[in-house]
Amino acid sequence: MASAGCPYYVQSHISQLKEEILADVVDVEEVLSAGREAKACPYYASRYAIPLAELVVLPYQSLMHASSRAALNIRLRGNIVIIDEAHNLIDTLAAMHSVRITAAQLTASLAHVREYQTKYQCRLKAVNVSYIKQLLYVLEKLLALLNCQGVKDEKSVIHTMEAFLIRSQLDNINLFKVYRYCEQSQLSKKLGSFAQRYNLRLASAAAESVKGASSADAASSAPDAGTSVSNASPLQFVVDLLRAMTNDDVKGRMMVTLTERPSCASLKYLLLDPCSQFAPVVQQCHSVVVAGGTMQPTNSFRQQLLSSAGITEDRVMEFACNHVVPPEQLLCISLDKGPSGIDLDFTYKSRSNATQVEEVGRILANLCSLVPGGVVCFLPSYAYEQSVIDCWTKSGLLKRIENKKKIFREPKLAADVDQTLTEYARCCQLTKSRDHQLSGALLFSVVGGKLSEGINFADELGRCVVMIGMPYPSTQSVELQEKMAYLDKLYPGSGRQYYEGLCMKAVNQSIGRAIRHINDYAAILLLDQRYSRPHTVQKLPQWIQSSCQICPKFSTAFSAVRNFFSGRRCAMAATTSSHQHSASASDPPR
Repeated sequence: MASAGCPYYVQSHISQLKEEILADVVDVEEVLSAGREAKACPYYASRYAIPLAELVVLPYQSLMHASSRAALNIRLRGNIVIIDEAHNLIDTLAAMHSVRITAAQLTASLAHVREYQTKYQCRLKAVNVSYIKQLLYVLEKLLALLNCQGVKDEKSVIHTMEAFLIRSQLDNINLFKVYRYCEQSQLSKKLGSFAQRYNLRLASAAAESVKGASSADAASSAPDAGTSVSNASPLQFVVDLLRAMTNDDVKGRMMVTLTERPSCASLKYLLLDPCSQFAPVVQQCHSVVVAGGTMQPTNSFRQQLLSSAGITEDRVMEFACNHVVPPEQLLCISLDKGPSGIDLDFTYKSRSNATQVEEVGRILANLCSLVPGGVVCFLPSYAYEQSVIDCWTKSGLLKRIENKKKIFREPKLAADVDQTLTEYARCCQLTKSRDHQLSGALLFSVVGGKLSEGINFADELGRCVVMIGMPYPSTQSVELQEKMAYLDKLYPGSGRQYYEGLCMKAVNQSIGRAIRHINDYAAILLLDQRYSRPHTVQKLPQWIQSSCQICPKFSTAFSAVRNFFSGRRCAMAATTSSHQHSASASDPPR
């Protein structure tokens, strides 16, 4: 009779694979292949190898989460931690430890716990029955808070944890004990297997509840496609929410979001102070190295993660170096006016003005005549990109641009990104000839979208990067408002610094897509008169600051771009000639 269990969970095979992992530097794919050959689980082999390894590479999301560190057996004390691409570390920490749960998930959790109580009440100890009843009470009160009728538009309200507990009538419950019971009893895992057996019963009960109702009522009661009954219990989301609710009252907030469709209403715990999660890492490690190409501005990072953790200034060393690319291979221009002399003002109130939008179109049409290869143009949002394209289509500017470069737009679906980039790369190699009139391509992208991070527009793929406006996040976001207000209480004025830092880090990530190696060269154009402000220039990376020119007139910028690319063509021709001369001189005489 065959034994049950995973055929790859064989200790002798896992130990052998562990030794292979430690013997050489391997990546995840190589460990997976070796596991298949050795008939051993690569996950457990990697876990067992960690205590003996000298270098462990892992996502810093796993490193910064205490329970993940414990599960992976990661020990921080005395070790050196290097965090790369740390420009979004603050937001990642906040997002990792924030918890969101919908009314549909609360409803499913309540049904599962009730079924579990009915099935096993006679077998459970009295103390466990008491905790089950308290958990049911918590779920009922949270659901009652979200069950509001007559809501027409989505509405979000943020409460302090104390105010939320009072409003939800949970201030008389010891949430610490309920959370500890859920964790120690592993109730969510038990309900996961329990749910598989009782899903049919729950589904039939739900069908009975809407039987005989009108089609409109039935449609409104039906679960969404994304919230259909799953074999996994949603109680783990409840447990995570309970853990978050036991945090310090000052460091978090609870956001209640009500929607027209009750099942989509939600609760979200917001972690406002990521320092509480980062402090153990700093305090236990021997050293922490935080690295990134777009770390500036660093004020928010120092305040929120270092100063709040009790790290004094004398322990912090900041180092910044120039880019490997020589200064003459980069041109950065901050442009105040367009070809018609119109001020480039892309504040939220002015950016939809047709005159402003058409002026940008004329700038791009002129640039496409000068820039070889590819031009990447970043806009603040998908909605604004669509409005710009519509305006240029009506005015005929889009056709004028299309006569010079093939136009591409960032796809809405992630599955279409590779195909778009492949076709864009092919068109970037085009040069004007008898066969075709186009020279290169123009790609419209969105800041913070699929193409603003992790994509390399090297060489001909990005000879020019154009940033239209400053991508400030919406001040209507209640989460952002609460975060800024919290920071202002800690450090007066730091809320505004945080807000500007979000914008400039997004800008720096986008414009850094172009220069990718030592022989690369590119021009960067910042289209907004606000980029000319000294304190804004100082928030650009140092290697860009040194090459940044502030041009009040378009004619000055146009001449600078023309001379830049003319100079690069001459330099490349001279280099090619030198290489050919060296090669001919080294040829042996015949």
